[in-house]
Amino acid sequence: MWSLHSLAGAVMSRACILRRMLRPCMSAHLLPGLLAGLLAALALAGCGRSGGVDGDVGVSATPSSGQVAAPPPVARADFYAASRLAEQASFGPTPALVAAIQARGLAGWIDEQMALPTSQIDLTPFLVDPVPDTDWHNAQSAFANLALSAPDQLRLRVTWVLSQLVVTNAERGDNLGRLVFQNLLMARSLGTYGQLLQEVSVNAHIGEQFGNRTNRPRTDGCAHCAPNHHFARVLLEQFTVGTVELDASGQPLRDARGRPRAAYSPRDIQELTRALSGWDFRPHPAGTQRLGRDWGNWRQPMVASTWPGERDFGAKQVLGTPLAAYQTGAEDLQQALAALAAHPNTGLRLARQLIQGLVKSQPTAAYLQRVAAVYANNGQGVRGDLKAMVRAVLLDTEARAADDPLKARPDDGRLRENFLFYAAVYRVMGCQRVPRWDWGGLRLHQVPFQPRTTRGFHDSGDRAPVSHLNLPEERLMNAQEFNVRSGMVSALFDYDTNPPNATRSQAAGCSFDDVTARYQRSPAEFYTWVGDRFFRGSLPPALRQNLDALQRIKPWNTRHPNEPAVRLLNFALVSPYWGVIE
Repeated sequence: MWSLHSLAGAVMSRACILRRMLRPCMSAHLLPGLLAGLLAALALAGCGRSGGVDGDVGVSATPSSGQVAAPPPVARADFYAASRLAEQASFGPTPALVAAIQARGLAGWIDEQMALPTSQIDLTPFLVDPVPDTDWHNAQSAFANLALSAPDQLRLRVTWVLSQLVVTNAERGDNLGRLVFQNLLMARSLGTYGQLLQEVSVNAHIGEQFGNRTNRPRTDGCAHCAPNHHFARVLLEQFTVGTVELDASGQPLRDARGRPRAAYSPRDIQELTRALSGWDFRPHPAGTQRLGRDWGNWRQPMVASTWPGERDFGAKQVLGTPLAAYQTGAEDLQQALAALAAHPNTGLRLARQLIQGLVKSQPTAAYLQRVAAVYANNGQGVRGDLKAMVRAVLLDTEARAADDPLKARPDDGRLRENFLFYAAVYRVMGCQRVPRWDWGGLRLHQVPFQPRTTRGFHDSGDRAPVSHLNLPEERLMNAQEFNVRSGMVSALFDYDTNPPNATRSQAAGCSFDDVTARYQRSPAEFYTWVGDRFFRGSLPPALRQNLDALQRIKPWNTRHPNEPAVRLLNFALVSPYWGVIE
């Protein structure tokens, strides 16, 4: 079995993150015996590309004005292009998903996904007192289970991306409040960004977590009150403008001394704090029974106080936009958020977040500008239309060029972060829920909506420390994660037990029987299956050779006839061929 350091150093070295950029940077001395040679050869071969056929973005010409013509037939997408879109716009390809994209065309499938009803987490198990022992684990798995099996995959994948910009903390507050926030994010992930910000700002969980429900001006009528700047900072720094001014290409603007120019001033924080003051939990209706855990009335938006002692009713100015005196709390909030949404940084940062989360970590300035322009105007005068932005991100020429592998760019691709890695495998294996460990924890190694374990913990412009690539998801890749991935398939099906016992995976709906049966019939059939399910229909030739060599040379455990299929699949999945989505 290969070691932790072997994987970290040889499979996806920090100096060779993107497969197209991989060079002879893997040291064979890091790996013992046969594995060293195989992984080194695999890494070198990873700098090339496997063959493929032309993709089709599924866009049809519109008849000119005055023409009477039947609409043209939908252009089918080939298997490679459909599989590639599935990797970008869902939590992993499945045969049914790829077939649907092929049949409807790329643009047609995107439109169909956007028209689906919104998945929502069932809150019923969380509307009980006392809180059951399983509450925390059930809350952790709620979104992850939807990601595996819900039909509106595109909406959920966009929600995942937005959750790393509109960051909250999965370890603070009550589970009921957190899940209400997650449902809100899912419900608004394909609306307008302004509406999303509006509803997030009055969400009770957000109000509690970022302290806005205690944001009060100090007045004669409330001597113990004090402004709370936390949410104002979060809105500016994380959700919208960011900390530094950006030029049209998304790069920091600098002053005469070469220092990045601040996007806002301390005065802007103070003024925004004033505009956000006076909000609190909505009172429970008189005479109704309240759950002990629902002390924040989490399912209802907060309300603005009308008492002068709890709100700052003076005139304000947010990022240069004046707010008149004596407005309601809702009017102050709406106008302040409009000023933040109109700042040129906001569209650029949101565009970069969507591109990096769905398509590639290093978009060109032109790609970024095209998507940011859609944020500014969706073609009908609407700002922040997330549906239009997602379409623009996924159907852009830069996003679709690599549907023909011969036309791929050297800067294409993004690292398959932890959640996407495990979710894709589970979906291939037919899992309907995320398998658990004996102690109840999820087999994901990345907690949904937890900033410490998502890209959102780092700015989307972060440069990786060794490779210097604009690759925020690389921060999640450490020695522990490589080690876990190295035995992922074995652990999923409890193969390391003697005898193997896959009851936990079977309880989640997962099945490995088809894989092992194919291998037992023929290694060639097994390789074809792996290529179809994980490599867009074509197992890279160098990887196929290395797997075949390992299959022939490795002294497999004769007591476990399924061991070759388990180990070989795991070997393929820790290769850079699959570790990077191109």
